[in-house]
Amino acid sequence: MKVKQTLLPALALLISFSAVAQWQTQILLPVKTGIFAPIPSGKDVMWLTTGVYLGPDLPNGKPLEYIRTFDGGKTYVSGKLFDNDNDYSPEIRSIGAGDTAFMIAAALTDTVSNSLQKTVDGGKTWTKLAFVPETFPDLLYFFNQKEGAYVGDGDSLGLVFKYTTDGGATFTRVPPSSLPAPLSGEYSIQDENSILGNTIFIPGVGDEGYRIWRTTDKGRHWTAGAIFTNIDGFSPRFSFADSLHGMMIRGIATVRQQPLYTLDGGATWQESVGTLPGEAAYPIAALPGTQTFMALFGDRTRNKLFSALTNDYGKTWNTYKDVAPYTLDSIYVPSRPPFDFSNLEIYDNHHA
Repeated sequence: MKVKQTLLPALALLISFSAVAQWQTQILLPVKTGIFAPIPSGKDVMWLTTGVYLGPDLPNGKPLEYIRTFDGGKTYVSGKLFDNDNDYSPEIRSIGAGDTAFMIAAALTDTVSNSLQKTVDGGKTWTKLAFVPETFPDLLYFFNQKEGAYVGDGDSLGLVFKYTTDGGATFTRVPPSSLPAPLSGEYSIQDENSILGNTIFIPGVGDEGYRIWRTTDKGRHWTAGAIFTNIDGFSPRFSFADSLHGMMIRGIATVRQQPLYTLDGGATWQESVGTLPGEAAYPIAALPGTQTFMALFGDRTRNKLFSALTNDYGKTWNTYKDVAPYTLDSIYVPSRPPFDFSNLEIYDNHHA
């Protein structure tokens, strides 16, 4: 079974940013296990889940509880996620700032089944939807109370693309005849996506390489972009400012970490003539509707994680801000970032 979720240490993740102010560390509820799957749903809303951290190359197991904030991190509440603590890899997406949220519960063992679940009371209770994913579920996103898109790992027909118009009561699969040809063994990656309005970008990884999929009509139709073949074992991270303009940071065989950009929604990518200001920690985020992108980098000489901005697709980087200290472990692999990190999003010119 492929376990594709990003692993990361317990770190405060919803933080204020501006051109003047530094990053502000938040105080989370006390947790004795690792935090993973942070899912921002706007500058004031974020859900996290906690689980047993088993190591840098092993899956998290037994998620224990959820943590959420609806006021930008001023206060947090928590609750039990699964009554039986089975082995799942959860991803939670909320709708606005209310109590309704949907969750992917991807099974990490063969003793349980994948499921899609919904809460209408802020996570106190969860109800399984009728649709049970047969392959590893990677994305469940609702544009409103009724319309949503789903992506699962490939089966005999390729990646499983579905959409719903009735709040998840039923899902309709996008037929293979309406999709580009699948890659051999293609799968997507949970928690890795870029969503703006009705447009979603997700990665596809197959035997032939890596590419970005895009829908601009809430999941009814999808296109796939250029295929990259020389990736060094770590999935590139990407972000889009609109339906056409995006950036990616990838590790490749000849140049270990390389910024790229696209002007056509990922159909083609160009290497930036610039260089990265440090070791890329891979998260990258766009300020919607602009050419401003923020990325996180590691400084090995200071043992610091810092953020930097680019307004020209990686040609130049500026506005450096320290985020947090980090410690390199004894099994650091050069093809990987200083440590595994997850979501980074920019909401306006003051909040990230």
